[in-house]
Amino acid sequence: MISPGNGHALDVDARVRLMRDGMINNAGLVVSGVVSLILVPFLLKGLGAEAYGLWIAALVLSGLMGAFDVGLGTSLIREVAATLSTNIRDETTRFVAATGSAYVVIGLVGALLVMILGVPLSAGMHLSSQTRKIAFTVFLLVGLTFAADQLGAFATAILRGLRRFDAVNLISIAGVLLRAAGVIILLRAGAAVVAIAAWHAVIVATVAVAGLMVVSRLEPRFRSRWGLLDWSSLRAHIPFGIASQMVSGLISAVWSAAPLLIGVVLGSAWVVPYHIGQKFPLAVCGLTFRAGEVLFPAASEHERAKNLPGTRAVLDVGTRWIVVLALPICTVLFIVAPTLLRAWIGEAQPDTVMVLRLTTVAVFANALGEGALYWLWGRGAMKTVLTVVGGMAVLSFGLTLGLLARLGIVGAAWVLLGVFTLGWLALLRAASQDCGVRMFHVVRAVAQGLLLPFLACAVPALGIAYFARDTGWLAVAGASLVGGCAYAIALYLHGSREEERAIVERPVRVAVRFLRAFGRGL
Repeated sequence: MISPGNGHALDVDARVRLMRDGMINNAGLVVSGVVSLILVPFLLKGLGAEAYGLWIAALVLSGLMGAFDVGLGTSLIREVAATLSTNIRDETTRFVAATGSAYVVIGLVGALLVMILGVPLSAGMHLSSQTRKIAFTVFLLVGLTFAADQLGAFATAILRGLRRFDAVNLISIAGVLLRAAGVIILLRAGAAVVAIAAWHAVIVATVAVAGLMVVSRLEPRFRSRWGLLDWSSLRAHIPFGIASQMVSGLISAVWSAAPLLIGVVLGSAWVVPYHIGQKFPLAVCGLTFRAGEVLFPAASEHERAKNLPGTRAVLDVGTRWIVVLALPICTVLFIVAPTLLRAWIGEAQPDTVMVLRLTTVAVFANALGEGALYWLWGRGAMKTVLTVVGGMAVLSFGLTLGLLARLGIVGAAWVLLGVFTLGWLALLRAASQDCGVRMFHVVRAVAQGLLLPFLACAVPALGIAYFARDTGWLAVAGASLVGGCAYAIALYLHGSREEERAIVERPVRVAVRFLRAFGRGL
Protein backbone atom coordinates (compact mmCIF):
# COMPACT_ATOMS: atom_id res chain seq x y z
CA MET A 1 0.00 0.00 0.00
CA ILE A 2 0.96 3.68 -0.24
CA SER A 3 3.02 4.82 2.68
CA PRO A 4 0.55 6.31 5.17
CA GLY A 5 2.77 8.99 6.62
CA ASN A 6 1.74 10.65 9.89
CA GLY A 7 -1.76 10.11 11.26
CA HIS A 8 -4.07 7.13 10.98
CA ALA A 9 -4.81 5.20 7.82
CA LEU A 10 -7.65 2.77 7.26
CA ASP A 11 -7.69 -0.46 9.24
CA VAL A 12 -8.61 -3.78 7.65
CA ASP A 13 -12.33 -3.42 8.48
CA ALA A 14 -12.50 0.02 6.85
CA ARG A 15 -10.69 -1.23 3.73
CA VAL A 16 -12.99 -4.25 3.49
CA ARG A 17 -16.01 -1.98 3.86
CA LEU A 18 -14.81 0.21 0.99
CA MET A 19 -14.47 -2.86 -1.24
CA ARG A 20 -17.75 -4.37 -0.07
CA ASP A 21 -19.57 -1.10 -0.77
CA GLY A 22 -18.27 -1.21 -4.34
CA MET A 23 -19.68 -4.71 -4.81
CA ILE A 24 -23.00 -3.88 -3.14
CA ASN A 25 -23.39 -0.74 -5.23
CA ASN A 26 -23.38 -2.91 -8.36
CA ALA A 27 -26.14 -5.18 -7.09
CA GLY A 28 -28.94 -2.73 -7.86
CA LEU A 29 -27.52 -2.06 -11.33
CA VAL A 30 -27.29 -5.76 -12.20
CA VAL A 31 -30.79 -6.61 -10.94
CA SER A 32 -32.32 -3.59 -12.66
CA GLY A 33 -30.59 -4.42 -15.95
CA VAL A 34 -31.66 -8.05 -15.91
CA VAL A 35 -35.26 -7.22 -14.97
CA SER A 36 -35.44 -4.54 -17.69
CA LEU A 37 -34.30 -7.04 -20.31
CA ILE A 38 -36.96 -9.50 -19.15
CA LEU A 39 -39.75 -6.90 -19.09
CA VAL A 40 -39.22 -5.48 -22.59
CA PRO A 41 -40.84 -8.37 -24.54
CA PHE A 42 -43.73 -8.49 -22.04
CA LEU A 43 -44.38 -4.76 -22.42
CA LEU A 44 -43.97 -4.74 -26.18
CA LYS A 45 -46.37 -7.66 -26.61
CA GLY A 46 -48.87 -6.57 -23.96
CA LEU A 47 -49.07 -2.86 -24.80
CA GLY A 48 -48.26 -2.82 -28.49
CA ALA A 49 -45.58 -0.73 -30.16
CA GLU A 50 -47.59 2.50 -30.20
CA ALA A 51 -48.62 2.59 -26.53
CA TYR A 52 -45.20 1.34 -25.39
CA GLY A 53 -43.51 4.05 -27.47
CA LEU A 54 -45.77 6.68 -25.88
CA TRP A 55 -44.74 5.56 -22.40
CA ILE A 56 -41.04 5.50 -23.32
CA ALA A 57 -41.32 9.03 -24.76
CA ALA A 58 -42.92 10.23 -21.51
CA LEU A 59 -40.16 8.60 -19.44
CA VAL A 60 -37.46 10.20 -21.62
CA LEU A 61 -39.06 13.61 -21.16
CA SER A 62 -39.17 12.99 -17.41
CA GLY A 63 -35.50 12.04 -17.46
CA LEU A 64 -34.61 15.34 -19.14
CA MET A 65 -36.32 17.24 -16.32
CA GLY A 66 -33.97 15.59 -13.83
CA ALA A 67 -31.00 17.36 -15.39
CA PHE A 68 -32.03 20.68 -13.82
CA ASP A 69 -31.20 19.94 -10.18
CA VAL A 70 -27.96 22.03 -10.37
CA GLY A 71 -26.00 19.14 -8.83
CA LEU A 72 -27.78 19.22 -5.49
CA GLY A 73 -27.35 15.46 -5.10
CA THR A 74 -23.54 15.51 -5.23
CA SER A 75 -23.39 18.50 -2.89
CA LEU A 76 -25.68 16.72 -0.43
CA ILE A 77 -23.62 13.51 -0.54
CA ARG A 78 -20.43 15.45 0.11
CA GLU A 79 -21.82 17.44 3.04
CA VAL A 80 -23.47 14.44 4.70
CA ALA A 81 -20.32 12.32 4.28
CA ALA A 82 -18.28 15.04 5.97
CA THR A 83 -20.35 14.55 9.14
CA LEU A 84 -19.20 10.93 9.51
CA SER A 85 -15.85 12.02 10.98
CA THR A 86 -16.98 15.29 12.58
CA ASN A 87 -19.95 16.49 14.58
CA ILE A 88 -23.10 17.39 12.68
CA ARG A 89 -23.23 21.17 12.56
CA ASP A 90 -26.35 23.31 12.49
CA GLU A 91 -25.43 24.65 9.07
CA THR A 92 -25.34 21.08 7.73
CA THR A 93 -28.82 20.28 9.03
CA ARG A 94 -30.09 23.55 7.57
CA PHE A 95 -28.52 22.67 4.22
CA VAL A 96 -30.09 19.20 4.26
CA ALA A 97 -33.51 20.70 5.04
CA ALA A 98 -33.08 23.35 2.34
CA THR A 99 -32.04 20.68 -0.17
CA GLY A 100 -35.16 18.67 0.68
CA SER A 101 -37.32 21.72 -0.01
CA ALA A 102 -35.44 22.31 -3.27
CA TYR A 103 -36.11 18.72 -4.35
CA VAL A 104 -39.82 19.24 -3.65
CA VAL A 105 -39.83 22.39 -5.80
CA ILE A 106 -37.90 20.67 -8.60
CA GLY A 107 -40.29 17.71 -8.43
CA LEU A 108 -43.41 19.86 -8.65
CA VAL A 109 -42.06 22.12 -11.41
CA GLY A 110 -40.73 19.13 -13.36
CA ALA A 111 -44.03 17.29 -13.03
CA LEU A 112 -45.91 20.35 -14.32
CA LEU A 113 -43.51 20.68 -17.28
CA VAL A 114 -43.90 17.00 -18.18
CA MET A 115 -47.68 17.42 -18.23
CA ILE A 116 -47.55 20.66 -20.27
CA LEU A 117 -44.90 19.54 -22.77
CA GLY A 118 -46.60 16.18 -23.13
CA VAL A 119 -49.51 17.80 -24.99
CA PRO A 120 -47.56 19.03 -28.07
CA LEU A 121 -45.23 16.02 -27.92
CA SER A 122 -48.08 13.51 -28.06
CA ALA A 123 -49.78 15.56 -30.81
CA GLY A 124 -46.68 15.22 -32.97
CA MET A 125 -46.23 11.46 -32.48
CA HIS A 126 -48.86 10.44 -35.09
CA LEU A 127 -50.85 8.45 -32.54
CA SER A 128 -54.11 6.70 -33.32
CA SER A 129 -57.28 8.34 -32.04
CA GLN A 130 -57.64 5.75 -29.26
CA THR A 131 -54.07 6.21 -27.99
CA ARG A 132 -54.34 10.01 -28.31
CA LYS A 133 -57.22 9.98 -25.80
CA ILE A 134 -55.02 8.48 -23.07
CA ALA A 135 -51.81 10.35 -23.93
CA PHE A 136 -52.36 13.19 -21.45
CA THR A 137 -53.18 10.72 -18.66
CA VAL A 138 -49.92 8.89 -19.34
CA PHE A 139 -47.90 12.14 -19.19
CA LEU A 140 -49.80 13.15 -16.05
CA LEU A 141 -48.88 9.88 -14.31
CA VAL A 142 -45.26 10.09 -15.46
CA GLY A 143 -45.13 13.67 -14.14
CA LEU A 144 -46.38 12.51 -10.73
CA THR A 145 -43.77 9.73 -10.89
CA PHE A 146 -41.08 12.35 -11.47
CA ALA A 147 -42.20 14.32 -8.41
CA ALA A 148 -42.07 11.18 -6.25
CA ASP A 149 -38.72 10.23 -7.75
CA GLN A 150 -37.21 13.53 -6.63
CA LEU A 151 -38.08 12.69 -3.01
CA GLY A 152 -36.44 9.30 -3.55
CA ALA A 153 -33.36 11.01 -4.98
CA PHE A 154 -33.15 13.22 -1.87
CA ALA A 155 -33.26 10.18 0.43
CA THR A 156 -30.78 8.28 -1.74
CA ALA A 157 -28.28 11.15 -1.66
CA ILE A 158 -28.39 11.23 2.16
CA LEU A 159 -27.95 7.45 2.39
CA ARG A 160 -25.01 7.59 -0.03
CA GLY A 161 -23.49 10.35 2.07
CA LEU A 162 -23.91 8.13 5.13
CA ARG A 163 -22.19 5.40 3.06
CA ARG A 164 -25.20 3.13 3.48
CA PHE A 165 -25.00 1.65 0.01
CA ASP A 166 -26.55 -1.54 1.38
CA ALA A 167 -29.77 0.31 2.23
CA VAL A 168 -29.80 2.18 -1.09
CA ASN A 169 -29.46 -0.96 -3.18
CA LEU A 170 -31.80 -3.05 -1.02
CA ILE A 171 -34.59 -0.48 -1.43
CA SER A 172 -33.82 -0.17 -5.13
CA ILE A 173 -33.89 -3.93 -5.74
CA ALA A 174 -37.15 -4.31 -3.80
CA GLY A 175 -38.72 -1.55 -5.90
CA VAL A 176 -37.52 -3.08 -9.17
CA LEU A 177 -38.87 -6.53 -8.29
CA LEU A 178 -42.21 -5.16 -7.07
CA ARG A 179 -42.61 -3.07 -10.20
CA ALA A 180 -41.77 -6.01 -12.47
CA ALA A 181 -44.15 -8.37 -10.67
CA GLY A 182 -46.98 -5.84 -10.83
CA VAL A 183 -46.36 -5.08 -14.51
CA ILE A 184 -46.45 -8.78 -15.45
CA ILE A 185 -49.65 -9.36 -13.44
CA LEU A 186 -51.32 -6.31 -14.98
CA LEU A 187 -50.32 -7.29 -18.51
CA ARG A 188 -51.60 -10.83 -17.96
CA ALA A 189 -54.92 -9.30 -16.85
CA GLY A 190 -55.07 -7.29 -20.08
CA ALA A 191 -54.30 -3.87 -18.53
CA ALA A 192 -53.47 -0.90 -20.76
CA VAL A 193 -50.57 1.55 -20.59
CA VAL A 194 -52.42 3.83 -18.13
CA ALA A 195 -52.53 1.05 -15.52
CA ILE A 196 -48.83 0.30 -16.08
CA ALA A 197 -47.91 3.98 -15.66
CA ALA A 198 -50.05 4.21 -12.51
CA TRP A 199 -48.40 1.14 -10.98
CA HIS A 200 -44.97 2.59 -11.83
CA ALA A 201 -45.91 5.82 -10.03
CA VAL A 202 -47.12 3.90 -6.95
CA ILE A 203 -43.87 1.91 -6.72
CA VAL A 204 -41.67 4.99 -7.14
CA ALA A 205 -43.62 6.78 -4.39
CA THR A 206 -43.35 3.73 -2.14
CA VAL A 207 -39.59 3.53 -2.68
CA ALA A 208 -39.27 7.25 -1.88
CA VAL A 209 -41.22 6.89 1.36
CA ALA A 210 -39.16 3.84 2.34
CA GLY A 211 -35.95 5.78 1.71
CA LEU A 212 -37.11 8.72 3.81
CA MET A 213 -38.11 6.38 6.65
CA VAL A 214 -34.68 4.71 6.61
CA VAL A 215 -32.99 8.13 6.71
CA SER A 216 -35.10 9.14 9.71
CA ARG A 217 -34.16 5.94 11.51
CA LEU A 218 -30.42 6.13 10.76
CA GLU A 219 -29.96 9.85 11.40
CA PRO A 220 -33.00 11.62 12.94
CA ARG A 221 -31.35 15.03 12.50
CA PHE A 222 -31.63 14.59 8.73
CA ARG A 223 -35.34 13.83 8.95
CA SER A 224 -37.34 15.70 6.32
CA ARG A 225 -38.48 19.10 7.56
CA TRP A 226 -39.68 20.83 4.43
CA GLY A 227 -40.72 24.43 4.44
CA LEU A 228 -39.96 27.55 2.45
CA LEU A 229 -36.91 27.32 0.22
CA ASP A 230 -33.88 28.56 2.22
CA TRP A 231 -31.73 30.04 -0.55
CA SER A 232 -29.07 31.29 1.87
CA SER A 233 -28.24 27.70 2.91
CA LEU A 234 -28.03 26.54 -0.71
CA ARG A 235 -26.08 29.44 -2.21
CA ALA A 236 -22.62 28.36 -1.08
CA HIS A 237 -23.06 24.86 -2.55
CA ILE A 238 -24.39 25.87 -5.96
CA PRO A 239 -20.91 26.33 -7.60
CA PHE A 240 -19.87 22.80 -6.58
CA GLY A 241 -23.18 21.40 -7.79
CA ILE A 242 -22.99 23.14 -11.16
CA ALA A 243 -19.37 22.01 -11.58
CA SER A 244 -20.46 18.45 -10.77
CA GLN A 245 -23.15 18.63 -13.45
CA MET A 246 -20.56 19.88 -15.92
CA VAL A 247 -18.26 16.95 -15.08
CA SER A 248 -21.07 14.45 -15.66
CA GLY A 249 -21.99 16.15 -18.93
CA LEU A 250 -18.39 16.20 -20.17
CA ILE A 251 -17.88 12.51 -19.35
CA SER A 252 -21.05 11.73 -21.30
CA ALA A 253 -19.74 13.87 -24.17
CA VAL A 254 -16.52 11.83 -24.34
CA TRP A 255 -18.55 8.65 -24.86
CA SER A 256 -21.14 10.29 -27.15
CA ALA A 257 -18.76 12.15 -29.46
CA ALA A 258 -17.95 9.20 -31.73
CA PRO A 259 -21.50 7.98 -32.54
CA LEU A 260 -22.63 11.53 -33.36
CA LEU A 261 -19.61 12.28 -35.56
CA ILE A 262 -19.74 8.87 -37.25
CA GLY A 263 -23.31 9.56 -38.32
CA VAL A 264 -22.36 12.98 -39.72
CA VAL A 265 -19.09 12.00 -41.43
CA LEU A 266 -19.64 8.39 -42.52
CA GLY A 267 -23.43 8.02 -42.47
CA SER A 268 -25.91 6.51 -40.05
CA ALA A 269 -25.26 2.95 -41.27
CA TRP A 270 -21.75 3.03 -39.75
CA VAL A 271 -23.11 3.96 -36.32
CA VAL A 272 -24.56 0.45 -35.98
CA PRO A 273 -21.31 -1.61 -36.02
CA TYR A 274 -19.66 0.94 -33.74
CA HIS A 275 -22.60 0.81 -31.31
CA ILE A 276 -22.59 -3.00 -31.34
CA GLY A 277 -18.84 -3.08 -30.68
CA GLN A 278 -19.26 -0.80 -27.66
CA LYS A 279 -22.26 -2.53 -26.10
CA PHE A 280 -20.47 -5.02 -23.84
CA PRO A 281 -17.52 -2.76 -22.87
CA LEU A 282 -20.00 -0.06 -21.84
CA ALA A 283 -21.68 -2.56 -19.53
CA VAL A 284 -18.28 -3.18 -17.90
CA CYS A 285 -17.82 0.60 -17.63
CA GLY A 286 -21.11 0.76 -15.72
CA LEU A 287 -19.74 -1.73 -13.19
CA THR A 288 -16.50 0.23 -12.65
CA PHE A 289 -18.51 3.44 -12.41
CA ARG A 290 -20.62 2.03 -9.57
CA ALA A 291 -17.57 0.59 -7.84
CA GLY A 292 -15.80 3.95 -8.02
CA GLU A 293 -18.84 5.88 -6.84
CA VAL A 294 -18.34 4.70 -3.25
CA LEU A 295 -15.01 6.58 -3.09
CA PHE A 296 -16.80 9.93 -3.33
CA PRO A 297 -18.31 9.98 0.20
CA ALA A 298 -15.28 8.18 1.68
CA ALA A 299 -12.92 10.85 0.32
CA SER A 300 -15.25 13.62 1.54
CA GLU A 301 -15.37 12.09 5.01
CA HIS A 302 -11.60 11.94 5.48
CA GLU A 303 -10.97 15.26 3.74
CA ARG A 304 -13.24 17.14 6.17
CA ALA A 305 -11.53 15.36 9.10
CA LYS A 306 -8.13 16.42 7.65
CA ASN A 307 -7.02 12.79 7.78
CA LEU A 308 -4.47 12.69 4.94
CA PRO A 309 -3.35 9.08 5.61
CA GLY A 310 -7.00 8.00 5.49
CA THR A 311 -7.57 9.77 2.17
CA ARG A 312 -4.41 8.16 0.79
CA ALA A 313 -5.71 4.76 1.79
CA VAL A 314 -9.10 5.46 0.16
CA LEU A 315 -7.37 6.28 -3.13
CA ASP A 316 -5.10 3.25 -2.90
CA VAL A 317 -7.70 0.66 -1.86
CA GLY A 318 -10.42 2.06 -4.12
CA THR A 319 -8.25 2.19 -7.25
CA ARG A 320 -6.81 -1.25 -6.58
CA TRP A 321 -10.25 -2.81 -6.08
CA ILE A 322 -11.68 -1.28 -9.27
CA VAL A 323 -8.70 -2.64 -11.22
CA VAL A 324 -8.99 -6.07 -9.57
CA LEU A 325 -12.66 -6.25 -10.59
CA ALA A 326 -12.16 -4.94 -14.13
CA LEU A 327 -9.03 -6.91 -15.08
CA PRO A 328 -10.53 -10.42 -15.56
CA ILE A 329 -13.70 -9.11 -17.25
CA CYS A 330 -11.76 -6.96 -19.72
CA THR A 331 -9.23 -9.75 -20.34
CA VAL A 332 -11.89 -12.34 -21.23
CA LEU A 333 -13.94 -9.83 -23.24
CA PHE A 334 -10.87 -8.88 -25.32
CA ILE A 335 -10.08 -12.55 -26.02
CA VAL A 336 -13.60 -13.80 -26.88
CA ALA A 337 -14.61 -10.73 -28.92
CA PRO A 338 -15.05 -12.54 -32.31
CA THR A 339 -16.79 -15.56 -30.74
CA LEU A 340 -19.07 -13.30 -28.72
CA LEU A 341 -20.13 -11.28 -31.77
CA ARG A 342 -20.83 -14.41 -33.82
CA ALA A 343 -22.92 -15.88 -31.00
CA TRP A 344 -24.77 -12.61 -30.42
CA ILE A 345 -25.50 -11.19 -33.87
CA GLY A 346 -24.41 -14.04 -36.17
CA GLU A 347 -21.30 -12.39 -37.64
CA ALA A 348 -18.01 -10.84 -36.54
CA GLN A 349 -16.98 -8.08 -38.93
CA PRO A 350 -13.29 -7.11 -38.50
CA ASP A 351 -14.10 -3.45 -37.80
CA THR A 352 -16.66 -4.36 -35.13
CA VAL A 353 -14.25 -6.81 -33.49
CA MET A 354 -11.55 -4.14 -33.44
CA VAL A 355 -13.95 -1.57 -31.97
CA LEU A 356 -14.97 -4.04 -29.25
CA ARG A 357 -11.36 -4.82 -28.34
CA LEU A 358 -10.12 -1.24 -28.39
CA THR A 359 -13.11 -0.04 -26.35
CA THR A 360 -12.47 -2.84 -23.85
CA VAL A 361 -8.88 -1.64 -23.36
CA ALA A 362 -10.19 1.94 -23.10
CA VAL A 363 -12.62 0.84 -20.38
CA PHE A 364 -9.75 -0.76 -18.47
CA ALA A 365 -7.71 2.45 -18.83
CA ASN A 366 -10.74 4.32 -17.53
CA ALA A 367 -10.90 1.90 -14.56
CA LEU A 368 -7.35 2.90 -13.64
CA GLY A 369 -8.43 6.52 -13.31
CA GLU A 370 -11.98 5.99 -12.00
CA GLY A 371 -10.83 5.94 -8.38
CA ALA A 372 -8.77 9.12 -8.80
CA LEU A 373 -11.72 10.87 -10.47
CA TYR A 374 -14.12 10.19 -7.60
CA TRP A 375 -11.40 10.77 -5.01
CA LEU A 376 -10.65 14.26 -6.36
CA TRP A 377 -14.35 14.95 -6.87
CA GLY A 378 -15.17 13.98 -3.30
CA ARG A 379 -12.42 16.25 -1.99
CA GLY A 380 -13.85 19.19 -3.95
CA ALA A 381 -10.93 19.56 -6.39
CA MET A 382 -13.32 20.66 -9.13
CA LYS A 383 -10.88 22.86 -11.03
CA THR A 384 -8.57 19.89 -11.60
CA VAL A 385 -11.39 17.50 -12.49
CA LEU A 386 -13.04 19.97 -14.89
CA THR A 387 -9.72 20.74 -16.58
CA VAL A 388 -8.90 17.07 -17.18
CA VAL A 389 -12.39 15.93 -18.20
CA GLY A 390 -12.90 19.03 -20.36
CA GLY A 391 -9.60 18.37 -22.11
CA MET A 392 -10.68 14.77 -22.72
CA ALA A 393 -13.93 15.95 -24.31
CA VAL A 394 -12.18 18.46 -26.59
CA LEU A 395 -9.57 15.88 -27.66
CA SER A 396 -12.28 13.30 -28.25
CA PHE A 397 -14.25 15.53 -30.62
CA GLY A 398 -11.20 16.93 -32.45
CA LEU A 399 -9.26 13.69 -32.95
CA THR A 400 -12.35 11.65 -33.83
CA LEU A 401 -13.31 14.15 -36.51
CA GLY A 402 -9.76 13.98 -37.90
CA LEU A 403 -9.37 10.20 -37.91
CA LEU A 404 -12.82 9.08 -39.09
CA ALA A 405 -12.04 9.90 -42.73
CA ARG A 406 -8.71 8.03 -42.54
CA LEU A 407 -9.43 4.98 -40.38
CA GLY A 408 -13.22 4.81 -40.22
CA ILE A 409 -14.94 3.62 -37.04
CA VAL A 410 -11.72 1.94 -35.86
CA GLY A 411 -10.14 5.40 -35.73
CA ALA A 412 -12.85 6.55 -33.35
CA ALA A 413 -12.10 3.59 -31.07
CA TRP A 414 -8.36 4.40 -31.13
CA VAL A 415 -9.20 7.98 -30.10
CA LEU A 416 -11.28 6.69 -27.20
CA LEU A 417 -8.38 4.54 -26.01
CA GLY A 418 -5.89 7.39 -26.30
CA VAL A 419 -8.15 9.91 -24.56
CA PHE A 420 -8.86 7.64 -21.59
CA THR A 421 -5.20 6.69 -21.26
CA LEU A 422 -4.16 10.35 -21.09
CA GLY A 423 -7.10 11.12 -18.82
CA TRP A 424 -6.31 8.47 -16.21
CA LEU A 425 -2.66 9.49 -16.21
CA ALA A 426 -3.61 13.12 -15.55
CA LEU A 427 -6.16 12.25 -12.86
CA LEU A 428 -3.89 9.80 -11.08
CA ARG A 429 -1.02 12.27 -11.19
CA ALA A 430 -3.19 15.03 -9.70
CA ALA A 431 -4.49 12.70 -6.97
CA SER A 432 -0.96 11.50 -6.17
CA GLN A 433 0.25 15.08 -5.81
CA ASP A 434 -2.61 15.84 -3.42
CA CYS A 435 -1.59 12.76 -1.42
CA GLY A 436 2.04 13.85 -1.29
CA VAL A 437 3.34 10.70 -3.04
CA ARG A 438 4.70 9.96 -6.50
CA MET A 439 2.33 8.54 -9.10
CA PHE A 440 4.79 5.68 -9.71
CA HIS A 441 4.28 4.49 -6.12
CA VAL A 442 0.50 4.54 -6.52
CA VAL A 443 0.64 2.58 -9.79
CA ARG A 444 3.10 0.07 -8.36
CA ALA A 445 0.94 -0.47 -5.27
CA VAL A 446 -2.18 -0.96 -7.40
CA ALA A 447 -0.52 -3.37 -9.87
CA GLN A 448 1.46 -5.41 -7.35
CA GLY A 449 0.77 -9.14 -7.58
CA LEU A 450 -1.64 -8.94 -10.55
CA LEU A 451 0.63 -10.33 -13.30
CA LEU A 452 0.24 -14.01 -12.37
CA PRO A 453 -3.58 -13.76 -11.91
CA PHE A 454 -3.78 -12.00 -15.29
CA LEU A 455 -1.86 -14.81 -17.00
CA ALA A 456 -3.90 -17.44 -15.14
CA CYS A 457 -7.05 -15.81 -16.59
CA ALA A 458 -5.77 -15.11 -20.10
CA VAL A 459 -4.13 -18.44 -20.98
CA PRO A 460 -7.10 -20.82 -20.42
CA ALA A 461 -9.57 -18.25 -21.83
CA LEU A 462 -7.40 -17.93 -24.94
CA GLY A 463 -7.22 -21.70 -25.33
CA ILE A 464 -10.96 -22.21 -25.00
CA ALA A 465 -11.77 -19.31 -27.32
CA TYR A 466 -9.39 -20.68 -29.96
CA PHE A 467 -10.33 -24.37 -29.89
CA ALA A 468 -14.05 -23.95 -29.19
CA ARG A 469 -14.76 -20.74 -31.14
CA ASP A 470 -17.44 -22.38 -33.31
CA THR A 471 -19.59 -23.39 -30.32
CA GLY A 472 -20.94 -19.86 -29.78
CA TRP A 473 -22.27 -19.02 -26.33
CA LEU A 474 -20.81 -22.24 -24.91
CA ALA A 475 -17.30 -21.06 -25.76
CA VAL A 476 -17.99 -17.60 -24.32
CA ALA A 477 -19.39 -19.07 -21.10
CA GLY A 478 -16.55 -21.60 -20.81
CA ALA A 479 -13.81 -19.00 -21.33
CA SER A 480 -15.48 -16.64 -18.85
CA LEU A 481 -16.02 -19.28 -16.18
CA VAL A 482 -12.61 -20.99 -16.43
CA GLY A 483 -10.70 -17.73 -16.86
CA GLY A 484 -12.56 -16.02 -14.01
CA CYS A 485 -12.08 -18.94 -11.59
CA ALA A 486 -8.39 -19.27 -12.48
CA TYR A 487 -7.96 -15.53 -11.90
CA ALA A 488 -9.69 -15.64 -8.50
CA ILE A 489 -7.68 -18.65 -7.31
CA ALA A 490 -4.37 -17.21 -8.50
CA LEU A 491 -5.13 -13.85 -6.92
CA TYR A 492 -6.06 -15.44 -3.60
CA LEU A 493 -2.91 -17.62 -3.53
CA HIS A 494 -0.53 -15.05 -4.97
CA GLY A 495 -0.59 -11.27 -4.81
CA SER A 496 -3.77 -10.64 -2.83
CA ARG A 497 -3.77 -8.09 -0.05
CA GLU A 498 -5.00 -8.57 3.48
CA GLU A 499 -8.34 -6.88 2.78
CA GLU A 500 -8.83 -8.88 -0.43
CA ARG A 501 -8.32 -12.15 1.41
CA ALA A 502 -10.59 -10.94 4.22
CA ILE A 503 -13.48 -10.10 1.89
CA VAL A 504 -13.40 -13.74 0.71
CA GLU A 505 -12.63 -15.44 4.02
CA ARG A 506 -15.18 -13.66 6.22
CA PRO A 507 -18.31 -14.81 4.34
CA VAL A 508 -16.83 -18.32 4.17
CA ARG A 509 -16.25 -18.37 7.94
CA VAL A 510 -19.80 -17.14 8.55
CA ALA A 511 -21.18 -19.87 6.27
CA VAL A 512 -19.07 -22.55 8.03
CA ARG A 513 -20.26 -21.41 11.45
CA PHE A 514 -23.86 -21.47 10.24
CA LEU A 515 -23.49 -24.99 8.84
CA ARG A 516 -21.87 -26.21 12.05
CA ALA A 517 -24.67 -24.69 14.15
CA PHE A 518 -27.23 -26.19 11.80
CA GLY A 519 -25.54 -29.58 12.09
CA ARG A 520 -25.51 -29.40 15.88
CA GLY A 521 -29.18 -28.42 15.82
CA LEU A 522 -29.99 -31.48 13.75
